[in-house]
Amino acid sequence: MIRELQATRRDYEAYIKCKYKAGISKKIGEPSVNVLTEEKLPTFENYIYAFKQRRKNDDTKEYVYETDGEIVAMAIVIQIDKYASIQEISVIREYQLNGFGRKFYQELEEKLINDGVRTIFTKCFADGGIAFFNKMGFVGEYKMQKEL
Repeated sequence: MIRELQATRRDYEAYIKCKYKAGISKKIGEPSVNVLTEEKLPTFENYIYAFKQRRKNDDTKEYVYETDGEIVAMAIVIQIDKYASIQEISVIREYQLNGFGRKFYQELEEKLINDGVRTIFTKCFADGGIAFFNKMGFVGEYKMQKEL
């Protein structure tokens, strides 16, 4: 189930797992690598401050995907009129390569379509991410686009 990220301790912990501990897969099927160390993680107070700052911009939304009551994925999306840009999408490492990213993206796309979006853009630099977005119907490499 998809929903908007909230300013709660539970969502903060899931946000950290998704954003900072999910890692980047160089190629499909390879384990992901950490992108940041524990020392560089934002505090809960910093998370709340940044959350409130982002909420001031109505164009930016953050979504999480829950399964069995656990948050397993998150995305940051900027939506302007009929266009959306996925700034980031990540799945907790233990849930990668099990279809959760696909399910999350499909629900996110359905929500964006219902909100009037007709074109989705994203940028992706890792081979694993490019392959994922190609499977989701995006065209291009690095700068990718999908018409709905």
